[in-house]
Amino acid sequence: RVEACQELLARYSIEKNHFLFRIITGDELLFYYYQPESKRSSKQWKQAGSPPPTKLKQEKSTNKVLYSFFWNYKGIILKEPVPVGYDNNEDI
Repeated sequence: RVEACQELLARYSIEKNHFLFRIITGDELLFYYYQPESKRSSKQWKQAGSPPPTKLKQEKSTNKVLYSFFWNYKGIILKEPVPVGYDNNEDI
């Protein structure tokens, strides 16, 4: 990591902002098909002395999809679902 950072700093000292504008970075994010309401957002007013409304325990959906996002200084340039069972460390 230190070597990579030193190389990036060296290139920046030569190319200045032109170098920064060419950087692309990425991340992955897991999306569930169904997100239950949070306790806070599902609160309701009740009359004084009346029992609170019955709420069932809600769990996150078991169906989910993993997305890879890549962006540069202008914003997102690619968003792509990751195939099920894909291991991104496989090729390293």
